[in-house]
Amino acid sequence: MALSLDNIVRVSDSIQAVGALRRVFGIGLLITNDSSKLGTGADRIAVYSDFQTLAKDFAVGTEPYNGGQKWFSQSPFPRNLVVGRWVDVASAASLQGTLVTQTPAQFAALTDTGALKITINGASVEATVDFTGVTSYADVATQIQTALTGAGATVTVTYVATATAFKITTTNDGNTANVSYAVAPTSGTDLSPLLKLDAVSAGVIVAGKDAETIVEAFEAILGLNDSFYFIMLAHNLTSDTNINTLSDFTETGRYMFSTVDDSSSVIVPGDNSSISYQLSLKKPSRTWITYNKANDYSDMSIAARFSSVDFNSGNSVITGKFKQLPTIAPDTLSLTQVQELEKKRVNYYTNFADRAVYSEGTAFNPDVYIDVRYALDWFVNAVQVDVFDLLYASGRVAQTDEGEATIVAVIDNVCQQAKVNGMIAGGVVSEAMKADIIATTGNSKFNGDLPNGYLIWSQPTAAQSESDRAARKATAKKVWLKSSGAIHSVEIALVLEN
Repeated sequence: MALSLDNIVRVSDSIQAVGALRRVFGIGLLITNDSSKLGTGADRIAVYSDFQTLAKDFAVGTEPYNGGQKWFSQSPFPRNLVVGRWVDVASAASLQGTLVTQTPAQFAALTDTGALKITINGASVEATVDFTGVTSYADVATQIQTALTGAGATVTVTYVATATAFKITTTNDGNTANVSYAVAPTSGTDLSPLLKLDAVSAGVIVAGKDAETIVEAFEAILGLNDSFYFIMLAHNLTSDTNINTLSDFTETGRYMFSTVDDSSSVIVPGDNSSISYQLSLKKPSRTWITYNKANDYSDMSIAARFSSVDFNSGNSVITGKFKQLPTIAPDTLSLTQVQELEKKRVNYYTNFADRAVYSEGTAFNPDVYIDVRYALDWFVNAVQVDVFDLLYASGRVAQTDEGEATIVAVIDNVCQQAKVNGMIAGGVVSEAMKADIIATTGNSKFNGDLPNGYLIWSQPTAAQSESDRAARKATAKKVWLKSSGAIHSVEIALVLEN
């Protein structure tokens, strides 16, 4: 046997662990109270990449159907849409079976006694069921309910025609309501596999749940899926209270809340009763409202348009103004009404000449445009993740000027990306930023010009405090960015000499 080459050349190998991934910016969340598809546990959310799949789960005319149709009608094609349930009123527990293959006639032909054993609200119930004379699945459901309630269970049993399945629902609501899978009875024919209500065949059990606040619902959804950025409310939930609450909550995280105002008062000069006026006083920077008389999910359409932005591509950053909202009819607005909307920082969709145009693309904070807030959140995430990945993958970044330079290089790479996608551009900064740069860097000769659109400063290691160095902190760093902005209007002077 020949000797192994390991005696001369020893080679070791490893597979490098993948670091953190940048957030996929642009995924939407629609909060709904629709319970036709969504449960109260892990099944309270569903993620869709196209409208056809969503339309199979939600019926025509439902809020998720209407909102999803507007989201996926945008072009370029938007990112995924998460639909999450808010349990806004106490809900019952339920168990729905799967496709029943036994026909009503076959149930009626059962000659021996069929039995069903199931636990309702913690109590085991066993009931014999007589299917004599049944001619429809609805009859079968009625006989099951009669048997179970006769045995002391507090339930209703229905036949869900769209699923060709039976459903058992508790008559009581809240956290104490519960139902189990059906199991084999002590005697008689086991009906659970025939009804598709056993653990092998049935669908997911929906637990009963107490009513939640909208913030509790959001946090529960976030615990299951934290990929989304744009937040929208189903339009049957857009009360002033809900909008106010969600707007306040959104300010605490890196999300944006898009909603609508269809009230007639919002376009009336001097009328301060609308939710838009209330928010204009609070000036949230992560909430924007679109006036939409038809209440036609224009809020989801414009969010979907931003959703399609690919920050890794050149000149991909967009402004909200001038965008189209496919399948949505523009509102007819007078100049006075437009001026009132702009005064209250409300966006709108109307015709300019013969073209429908979205305007103005602003949040309620007078210093914030939607595109700027969106791009800055992307930038923050990119820097955060990329610097973490440097520390994670490097093994050790030394507390030296050279080590600090590797961190600066990572930040510089993101800045270059922001320059390529059009978020930032070279230009002269404001006097306030100029003064800040001079004070921070000590460069009294700085003239205010950022030719690259950004400037990164890193504190020298020699200037770092002993306590920060002992805590193994990096030196202080600061990045100044010059937004590329966007032109929304033009004034041109023409002079003709005869």
